[in-house]
Amino acid sequence: MKVVAIIPARGGSKGVPRKNLQTIGGVPLVAYAIRAALAAESVDAVYVSTEDDEIAKVAAEHGARVIHRPSELAADTVHTAPVIMHAIRTLKGCPLETVVGIECTAPLVTSEDIDAAVAKMRDGVDVVTTACRDNRFQFRQVPGGIEWLSHNRADEDCRRQDLAPAYRLAGGVYAWRPDALLWMGTAFYGHVDFVEIPEERDVDINTPTDLAIARAIIEGRAEGVCNY
Repeated sequence: MKVVAIIPARGGSKGVPRKNLQTIGGVPLVAYAIRAALAAESVDAVYVSTEDDEIAKVAAEHGARVIHRPSELAADTVHTAPVIMHAIRTLKGCPLETVVGIECTAPLVTSEDIDAAVAKMRDGVDVVTTACRDNRFQFRQVPGGIEWLSHNRADEDCRRQDLAPAYRLAGGVYAWRPDALLWMGTAFYGHVDFVEIPEERDVDINTPTDLAIARAIIEGRAEGVCNY
């Protein structure tokens, strides 16, 4: 196995209970990630990392292999990188070129996004993620007022359309070299590049509103009333 997809899918969720098993169009969220990974030409094997027996059962039914992770790696405070690192260690002995992390909460991720990320890794990039263009004026509150963010400073002579392209991280796809990730222990390091996705596919489900939006897009598309 040279390229392995790892899909983190824990059972607990505060914002949307049992989020990774919520259905859109009758399909559990975890299955959207599995389908995209299985359809990617660059991916040799697909694993779901979970501590939850029901998620493990659903993952297997949809064609993924299962990595059982310890409960301490399924807490609210645990980031993605330690979960992927645990999966890499579990697969120790398998020849791995690239590990692709796919978030269940981004059901509009496509196999093409995954293949594009792997292609960039093969061009020598250290880390790849998905991103979406975002040229909105941004600021943060500081004592005495606001501070414009340096890359999106607003003034009377600057139109949003004239700003240099800026991007935001899009929940979805991450790619790493396994040995480097284990060595660095953090998700971003070295030469980071990205695969741009359109704004209409930048759906990351963390709240009931996010879930409703995803359902409207995907179920509407299935009914032929959405052009996304």
